[in-house]
Amino acid sequence: MRNIKFTLCLTLALLHPLRLSSHVNNMLIIWDVGQGQFLTLVSAYECLHIDSGGEFFAQKATLKRLCNYKSNLIAFTHWDWDHINLTPVLKHLFPKLCRLNFSHSLPTSDRKKSLIQGLKVCKHSPKIIIEPLFPRKLRQKIYSLSSNDQSDVFNVEHLFLSPGDSTKKVEKYWAPSLSKTNQIKTLILGHHGSQTSTSTNLLRALPNLTMAICSARKKRYGHPHKRTKKTLKLFRGLRVFCTENFGSIAIKY
Repeated sequence: MRNIKFTLCLTLALLHPLRLSSHVNNMLIIWDVGQGQFLTLVSAYECLHIDSGGEFFAQKATLKRLCNYKSNLIAFTHWDWDHINLTPVLKHLFPKLCRLNFSHSLPTSDRKKSLIQGLKVCKHSPKIIIEPLFPRKLRQKIYSLSSNDQSDVFNVEHLFLSPGDSTKKVEKYWAPSLSKTNQIKTLILGHHGSQTSTSTNLLRALPNLTMAICSARKKRYGHPHKRTKKTLKLFRGLRVFCTENFGSIAIKY
């Protein structure tokens, strides 16, 4: 079983997954899934998942231990395969998993619809704070959006920004909704660190940003792109932490 890296105050330390029990709360985990996105926020009584996609997932037992006997909810940024194809794993682990209805529409293809069939819309709001920044009405005003452009963008716990595969083209529309005094400290790089995301305009709207995380595979897909890494380095010398190099990354807050 792969080790989980534990991040606290920008210090990385080895934490064996067997030591992660259900008593560990207030933590964001960026799972090592290869190229894809699968995030889990863990609190005392709830697990909020943002997307559930990737090339592999080897830590089912750890996830089960963390989130068993808790309320499990999921929010999707968009319907690309590498953000949804592990949904059956979650449904199997947590049969009562429900879906937060932030997304503007359901997937159009039958294969993608089948992945989320049986996921009922949650009847209650999560206790974990999740704020959508790119609402449907705003998306509808922008002409010719790709599936990446239409990604839901989430400000989570006022500490973490998850933009899905949102691009520079549309960052300029939702980034202004981030207050200049916002407390977001961690950015999950858009589109896995592709050069089509993470503009300087976005970074200027994140004055307290201290960490950038990439869920991707450089060796196969070239992410994070060297231009993205250069942009982050020029922006207060930010380093990118990649699951390809560190395994799953856990941030306790």
